[in-house]
Amino acid sequence: MRQASASRTTGLAGIVFRLILSLIYGAFIYVPLLIAAYLIANKMSDLYSDDVFIKISLTVTIAYILFSFVYFLKGLLIGLRSASRYAWMVIWIVCVLATCGVQFFLVQSQLEILFEARRVANNVAWSWVGAGAVALLIYSHYQFLTNVAPRSVFWAYRLGFLAVRTSKPMINSTKPESSVSYFQNAPMKVSFRK
Repeated sequence: MRQASASRTTGLAGIVFRLILSLIYGAFIYVPLLIAAYLIANKMSDLYSDDVFIKISLTVTIAYILFSFVYFLKGLLIGLRSASRYAWMVIWIVCVLATCGVQFFLVQSQLEILFEARRVANNVAWSWVGAGAVALLIYSHYQFLTNVAPRSVFWAYRLGFLAVRTSKPMINSTKPESSVSYFQNAPMKVSFRK
């Protein structure tokens, strides 16, 4: 019995490996926010002594503010979409370009160089396919069309959602209703299944 429980634990090496992998993944996902935050902190270097610790903490703070702004825009997007206003498409395009655009073009150029050096047939097409896969991975992380936000920036998401709220009821209400019978197929109903 002790042997079975011992084989389930991953050990310190597994925890460290997962931590390193999640840090690399997070850094890749948030690279546009980190680059923009670093550039803003670098422009503000006249206001402080240009100390490394101050620059790092300022970069992290600005990146959090930018991350909150992305989720504010997502709240606007979800609010406009649930109110059946077509302005949500413009905000969706801005959000996708701001969060996925840098990595998309960076990966595309690097894959094109790599495939050209290895003489891969149709290297340009394969580099665009690889960049598209990376953009889909990043887009799936943000889930711009889903009504969900991380707890750390939920306040900004809620502010964005409430900013487009009108006094009249929405056409497609996002509040679920309980169904009258067990097998009634109506949109956004709370079912009796557990």
